[in-house]
Amino acid sequence: MTGFYSSRPDLVSNPNAGQPHTANEWVSRAPFLQLNPQTQAGQFGNEGRNVVRGPGIEDADVSLFKYFNIDETRRVQFRAECFNLLNHPNFGLPENDLESPAFGQILQAGSPRLMQLAVKLVF
Repeated sequence: MTGFYSSRPDLVSNPNAGQPHTANEWVSRAPFLQLNPQTQAGQFGNEGRNVVRGPGIEDADVSLFKYFNIDETRRVQFRAECFNLLNHPNFGLPENDLESPAFGQILQAGSPRLMQLAVKLVF
């Protein structure tokens, strides 16, 4: 995750270890210690950039096409394309604001399997 806000929290343990990753709790609050704005004003914690690893992406796209000749200079192309062929869920990044009640939760996902057909006249 890239920075939380202007004052970064202190990192007290590894946020990527220990718990099973689910969409409801990809990251736990426990490894992060919120700085006190009254007693630690103007200070920055030790949490660096990209300390939390998000879910990976698995994607397989396929494209098939066939040309049909009309005459010597013109032809028709039929094309079938499929994106995310295996229909694997690709989750977004977890919420990274410590103040949010949804901190550590994954709230979005990528598109499901998409298929499209096309016909193109080539001349």
